[in-house]
Amino acid sequence: MCSSNLEKSLVFTTEPELTRALAAEIRNDPDRFLQLLEKLLGRPLGGITKVACEEKERLDLVLTCFDGSEITRIGIEAKCDHVVARGQLKREKEVVDYLLLLVLDERDAEPDKGSVDGVMTWEKAIECFDQPRLTSWDLEHLPAQKRAVERLFNEVLPSLRCILPESDWSMVINRNGSGMPHIDIASREPVIIKGKGREIRGNIQVSGRDIRQSLEDVRFQCFIGIEIEQNSLEDFPNDCSSAPEPAWIIALKQLDADVLFKDGIERYPEFAFHKTSGQCRKAIPHMRELVDRYLGKQRYLIKGYKDWAFGAQSQPFPISNLKDNAKKTANIFKNWRNSIDKANYDQ
Repeated sequence: MCSSNLEKSLVFTTEPELTRALAAEIRNDPDRFLQLLEKLLGRPLGGITKVACEEKERLDLVLTCFDGSEITRIGIEAKCDHVVARGQLKREKEVVDYLLLLVLDERDAEPDKGSVDGVMTWEKAIECFDQPRLTSWDLEHLPAQKRAVERLFNEVLPSLRCILPESDWSMVINRNGSGMPHIDIASREPVIIKGKGREIRGNIQVSGRDIRQSLEDVRFQCFIGIEIEQNSLEDFPNDCSSAPEPAWIIALKQLDADVLFKDGIERYPEFAFHKTSGQCRKAIPHMRELVDRYLGKQRYLIKGYKDWAFGAQSQPFPISNLKDNAKKTANIFKNWRNSIDKANYDQ
């Protein structure tokens, strides 16, 4: 059977497999890849004399070039669906003369462009070979949903910044502890509640801990919360019967009464905030008594993260609603901020 008639199937599915396949292609036919390197770096390199994988600092690829008088080592950090670890590029630059970032889409390199000497895409790399074993079909069918989600988030950010100006709000695309992409949102200036400043915090995130499914099946959630201090007796008093109502609960009740609901009518039924009741976290002493006394049936206001923020979290929604729901989330943040500021002004 002619090889061109073979049914296509996934062969390269991880970054190590891809980089080793690329290393084999470079070693077999280095000339046009060398030209790509010279164009990116703006200097002649002579010829490639060695191709290695995972050398010092576990760099994905290290190419050694020699022009007859000078040896030049070029490191290539390859990324598909993972992010560059903090400090990784700085350490890698110390063991090579030049460092390049290899990504699926140039947009994926935006956060790290200033830390490397150049950026190339996988597509441009494999175009350097006449009959590569690693093909465009392989790249198109890689399970790289996290990167795809982050590109969507980058498309959404400009419309969010029209509602939440960058001068007043921080918005950063990150990955949480389980590696899921999200947009972190926080007020740059704290709101004042009971004389103390607190950040309004939240996010728009991938729902769950796994997005190996198709992008159309990915679900998102929004979270709108207020900064808490889990070890503070003001936030979590030992005696809830005599202690005053904590500032974070005052703020969340205001979110509920002024923004999420109006005259008893739910203003964002598509988010269904009231259907995501939070848990009384055992790690915080007297949490249950506190919630029973001050929140009662409003337990949907204690979703979130015990070391960061408590607030309201939406039900999951599909990717088709991401742009609209992201704008609605931004408006909730803005309206809540305005409500708290107005309440302080009126006192």
